[in-house]
Amino acid sequence: MSQLALLYESKVPNLRQRIGRRPVPEPKSGQVQVKIHSTAVNPVDWKIYDFGLFVTEFPTVLGTDAAGEVTKVAPDVTKYKVGDRIIYQGQYNSQGDPSNGDKATFQQYGVADADLAAKIPDNLAYDVASTIPVAAVTAAAALYDLSLGFKAPWVPGGEDFYKGETLAVLGGSSSVGAYGTAFREAYMLLRMLIGWLEAIQLAVLSGFRVITTASSRHSAYLQSLGASVVIDRSSLTVVADIVGAAGAAVKYVVDAISLPDTLSQAAQVLQPEGKLAIVLRASDEALAPARQKNVKIVSVHGASHLYPEFNRGLWAAIPKYLERGVLKPNIPRVLPGGLNAWQDAYALHREGKVSGEKIVFRPHETIELAK
Repeated sequence: MSQLALLYESKVPNLRQRIGRRPVPEPKSGQVQVKIHSTAVNPVDWKIYDFGLFVTEFPTVLGTDAAGEVTKVAPDVTKYKVGDRIIYQGQYNSQGDPSNGDKATFQQYGVADADLAAKIPDNLAYDVASTIPVAAVTAAAALYDLSLGFKAPWVPGGEDFYKGETLAVLGGSSSVGAYGTAFREAYMLLRMLIGWLEAIQLAVLSGFRVITTASSRHSAYLQSLGASVVIDRSSLTVVADIVGAAGAAVKYVVDAISLPDTLSQAAQVLQPEGKLAIVLRASDEALAPARQKNVKIVSVHGASHLYPEFNRGLWAAIPKYLERGVLKPNIPRVLPGGLNAWQDAYALHREGKVSGEKIVFRPHETIELAK
């Protein structure tokens, strides 16, 4: 049995990606087969396509955010049954997937590892749910595990463990040009959109008082997610504003942009020997001010399949977080035409026209075009 998929056939300088057919993958041990109702687009998808990043074997499939319906279950899986509604983070072949695309999400059917997926409430639409996986995993990676190393809220005693402490999250739903060229803007959106909002929510769940920077038009929304203070990121006194809101220099910062501007701000608001989580590689020059204060700088990873032991705890907790409303999805922007809309989606990202939302495809609306 075959299906329609967005086939990434070759990278630069001979770029080729098209709608085509590939076999419907069968679930192996520990897996479920999923009819993918909705898949969200992350900026990394178009950057892989444009710049030939990460992926080395072709043809393959991209996409790592999915929401859908379980259609088959491997014999050793007891957590799910046919008909269950789930979300999961897909996997590129560069992340150790030997199937070369079966776990990716820009297709009509895929397979998911049962312990790295989560059921979703009946009242949560697939389009909305598909915005969760990558963002949640990236946010959790920034706050817990190998990055800042906080006690996770899903372990016993983890919720409110940091009550009374302050965390600054440098983010921002920005417009084109705010940080220079479109290329730099793309990098900012790449990281900001896949974990910034969820970082706020998980930090609040951990008990932190969260101070964040953003476009002023998003203040009410961010406060609804739990941010205590939202500071206009365009303020000429943003550093003083953060320190003033905190009452003193802060011990912890998550820089969800990690470009020279925000790295400078982070260094200034951090106390000596504080901790800074960054989401992009930065030059020694950009990191020097933080290092002069003996700040511990850690990088963020965000791939369930590369760190399964840690991420199993997160995925097990997601259903109850969704039911309690303490983990809210991003806002979906559904493009008509299913996977046929991929060029429009990539163009919107390149041009910096995606802000405070995630673009979503419905793979089963895809049409196979005549060759």
